[in-house]
Amino acid sequence: MRAQHDYLFHHPLYLERCQRPACPSHVTLGRRYKALTAKLQAFTEYIAASEFAREAEFLQEIVYEDKSLCKAAGPVWHQKDRLKDHLPKNLRGVDKTATWSKSGYHGWVYGYGLHLTGIGNGFPVMFQVLPANVNERKVLDRKKDPTHGKRRAMYCHR
Repeated sequence: MRAQHDYLFHHPLYLERCQRPACPSHVTLGRRYKALTAKLQAFTEYIAASEFAREAEFLQEIVYEDKSLCKAAGPVWHQKDRLKDHLPKNLRGVDKTATWSKSGYHGWVYGYGLHLTGIGNGFPVMFQVLPANVNERKVLDRKKDPTHGKRRAMYCHR
């Protein structure tokens, strides 16, 4: 969020286009993004279930599930300190809700996991952003069925 704040601060034309009198702080931007997540999830599910999706032949009988890890903004909070709930004095701006998880591609990542359910043409029908260590199987069990019982196959990336 800080990088976006700095960019807006140095490019006031974008603030004018958004009809903003001043640049919001990076804390405000972060809070707004968190509030926006639920709305984006609902909108994605709405589009996937809409008449538009049916007319565009978004075939949802076969869905794909994947989790991608995203690094948290700021420094990492080492696991030995995290388990003791100890925040070192010189550690500033750490994201306390992020967690550790291991990716086959990126190795250990301190951050979040994007759990994405998509269809054959790549269109997302559902997504969730959760701390990185949340088990994919548990997320899958909690998700609604985007195909409303018409699913023939589901492919999961390992």
